[in-house]
Amino acid sequence: MRYRRVNIPEATYFFTVNLASRKSGLLLEQINLLRNAVRKILLS
Repeated sequence: MRYRRVNIPEATYFFTVNLASRKSGLLLEQINLLRNAVRKILLS
């Protein structure tokens, strides 16, 4: 799968992540994994 993204230096990206179970603490518990994944993709 290929994703298109704009390459603008110092740009700000905003997106929303939801889980099927909104009561789950998974996003808070694994926030560093999410941050690292986004960072890796943006720097590639």
